[in-house]
Amino acid sequence: MDQILEAIQKMNENFSNELKEIKSDIKAMKNQLDRIELNGNEDVIGMLIEVKKQTSNLNTDITNLAGKVGVHDMIINRLSNI
Repeated sequence: MDQILEAIQKMNENFSNELKEIKSDIKAMKNQLDRIELNGNEDVIGMLIEVKKQTSNLNTDITNLAGKVGVHDMIINRLSNI
């Protein structure tokens, strides 16, 4: 009977130790996810700023091209009317 009780106590100690280890691992994963989440926000903001810059440059290019096409159309109209 004592042997059974000792075996159960050993299993209980092993279980407690493994449970502590699992809790420690879960805590480490939560910390890592928190760090990833914080850095992820900065990455998204950086990408949005870059997209805004590229979009702004694209709008400027379109405006310039539209102006040049307008000038060319004006010259073609003048020549057509001669």
